[in-house]
Amino acid sequence: MCAACKRMLFVWVMIWSSIALANDSGSSIPLLGNCDDHSECSVNLNVSGHELDDMCDYPDFSAFWIRGGDRYLVQCRNGGTSEENLVWVIDAKYGKFWELNFGRFFKKSMLELESNLKIQEKFWLLDLCHLAKTSKLKSSYFVLLDKKPTNIEANPYCYEPVYLSFQGGRLTIETNDGRFKHSDTDHVAHAVSDHDRARLRHLLDIIRKWNPQP
Repeated sequence: MCAACKRMLFVWVMIWSSIALANDSGSSIPLLGNCDDHSECSVNLNVSGHELDDMCDYPDFSAFWIRGGDRYLVQCRNGGTSEENLVWVIDAKYGKFWELNFGRFFKKSMLELESNLKIQEKFWLLDLCHLAKTSKLKSSYFVLLDKKPTNIEANPYCYEPVYLSFQGGRLTIETNDGRFKHSDTDHVAHAVSDHDRARLRHLLDIIRKWNPQP
């Protein structure tokens, strides 16, 4: 091959490589996580520099699901004392989306093994406000822990187990005492905008490619 032809080929290879890298950087997200022995899957989502990077302003942006299932949690958690978190709940089978402004994900299997765990915080361990109920754990799909203030100076906060279950495209949210009251505006499931639905669908496509469902 002539020298000029080689140079031209090299230039074209560099151009197409740059285009491929640019396209890949816009569509993929580095995922770090795994599925455990109980088929509970979790990944951390690094969306820095991605089109989805404004979905979460906090470092803990993660997704959770059961292997082989079609329900997902996507969590944006600040990890601070106030636990100002955002959780999206997705039932992909029915195309349903909900937004919650409370709670942090916690593996059901850990609560099933020991219902009175100490929950790790940034600087200390917190108790559960009440023991997780075995019957609630078995009937729920996901569990969130909702941070509550206490009247105990030595332990100013505790975590209340909140159980999420699905039936026919409906989401049920309850504690050990039953469902939240309609007047409890801090614990209602909010509608998700069309814009955020589209972005969450895109996120699910990326997750499924990382770990295709059987």
